[in-house]
Amino acid sequence: MNSQNIIINENVTRQLMEAGYTYEQSILAIQATNLFGDNKNLNQYLAFAKNNYNDLYQIVHSEIQNNQNQNNLQQQQNTNQYYDIQNSTKRRSKFTFIPVGLVNIGNICYFNSLLQLMLNNPIFVKTIFNYKVQYCNDKYDNFLNSLQKLFANLLISNQNYYDASEVLQFMCWDSQDIKLVGNQQDFTELCELFLQKVDQSLQEKQHQSSQNQSNLNVKDFFTNQMLNQQFVLRYQTKQHQIFIPANLNYSNIYNTLYNEFQQQKLTNIPENLFFQISRYQYNRNIQNMVKLTQDFTLHQEIYIDFILKDIYQVNNLFQRFNGNINDNQQIKTNLDPQKVQKQISSFQEIIDYYRVLQNDIMVQQLSLDLDLLKVQQSVQNDNKKGEYRWLNQQLSQFCFKKYYLHSIVIHLGNANQGHYFIYIYNFSKQQWFQYNDSIVEQISESEVMRLSKNNAYIVTYVSDQQRQQIKQQEEIAEIILQNDLSQELYENLGLLQMIPINLFQEIYQQNLNNIT
Repeated sequence: MNSQNIIINENVTRQLMEAGYTYEQSILAIQATNLFGDNKNLNQYLAFAKNNYNDLYQIVHSEIQNNQNQNNLQQQQNTNQYYDIQNSTKRRSKFTFIPVGLVNIGNICYFNSLLQLMLNNPIFVKTIFNYKVQYCNDKYDNFLNSLQKLFANLLISNQNYYDASEVLQFMCWDSQDIKLVGNQQDFTELCELFLQKVDQSLQEKQHQSSQNQSNLNVKDFFTNQMLNQQFVLRYQTKQHQIFIPANLNYSNIYNTLYNEFQQQKLTNIPENLFFQISRYQYNRNIQNMVKLTQDFTLHQEIYIDFILKDIYQVNNLFQRFNGNINDNQQIKTNLDPQKVQKQISSFQEIIDYYRVLQNDIMVQQLSLDLDLLKVQQSVQNDNKKGEYRWLNQQLSQFCFKKYYLHSIVIHLGNANQGHYFIYIYNFSKQQWFQYNDSIVEQISESEVMRLSKNNAYIVTYVSDQQRQQIKQQEEIAEIILQNDLSQELYENLGLLQMIPINLFQEIYQQNLNNIT
């Protein structure tokens, strides 16, 4: 940004209009100069405004809106800081469940968002808790111990917020790590660095034998198989990855999946799907990075079978059923109406998706197949029931694997600076929460979607199995807050199998001291 902005006044605009520029072009060029360059770039922006007014207008006003969003958030943060001071010694309310926040100790808002995201992965949290701290004061032990303290406090502390600076300190044991985090680089880079540090620490501290290491798949992203199962997309012919790139031109999640995987099929899909929406682009005309704010539609639920298996196999299955069923094949079990209806609904989702792609042939064929499937609801003949039961068994291969929207990382500001926070959906309460550093609050779904459509940067979906585990962890956290932490509660809730006893005792004492 220009250190000394050009002041827009009548004298300046008159001179530019005398030089052959319209009033609107003059104003727009000055705004662009003040936003992106210095005074010597004014002529460049004047030419851009004259030749490509609409393009420059969109860039400038998107940037102005980004800055306004950031200013609004800054005002909210200033209010939050006052709130922090007023409530620094207060405990969380028993009657209104609000998760524990994280203090922003200086430009680490995106790290706080990542930690809150990882807390909401019970399998990951359990793996960290299962590590036996050796208190040997080495970098791996210190890092894993700091993560255990973090997760335990976020789950069972009655404080409003926790300071995660120790986690960051012990994670950055290499000088290049400190530089990456300090420069507030890409969220995806930070996430991969964090998971690699966890993987390396677990590997080092578990002292795996060379024989075990030699049995590892060299194509695996991590040595720890839990991390692979939770986060890594495995491809047939190319390098595995964590993040699915989402181009804004795709406009929604389904188009992203279709375009990303129509050529490169997956051999395995993780429990968590991470989408990175590409919102930053270098603009040659203004010679600067700009943030793109086009709408990107997020679906609450997505079916992903078509990226794992060829949808044409489903067509073949129906054709075989329609023409080549063996009349002697008998299955005694009656149809499950709820399962049939679920299959019909799921199949309709796939038809709707191909309709969006304007693939009329697939829509026509799948619609015929759907009509055939619906016949099951009215079949009375026992032999026919057996045949349709066989179809149900075959369709179980296409179980319409469902994933649920879980979190959205938001970036407010421009391409060069800004603020990160995260929305996370609480499945137990069926409520969105906004995690903005130390302040966590409920937020309406309409507000989440309103801000996300232009500012969502990272979007995560979880499998149904993962959703159930998250829900269970959420319920436990709320029970603890409502009933106060105690040894009896610790045992009754099975926390002994989760949180190490020394951490429980430490936080239990902290909670007692925090009661006012």
